[in-house]
Amino acid sequence: MSSTVISVLIADDEQHGLKRLRDLLDMDDRFSIIAEATNGDEVFSVIESKSPDVAFLDINMPGKSVFSIV
Repeated sequence: MSSTVISVLIADDEQHGLKRLRDLLDMDDRFSIIAEATNGDEVFSVIESKSPDVAFLDINMPGKSVFSIV
């Protein structure tokens, strides 16, 4: 049985939000956090450069709106 790892971007402008997401995702070996972002501009850059499979996004962050990114 093959095991597929899902690459993940997590984004939140609050450190406790990032930590909570990181803690939850670290509990499951199917997920690999490849990047973290703290504003919409970073989210856009990471999506373009690293192409994560999944992005967990805070919808109210500084910079570009995440709704304009996806």
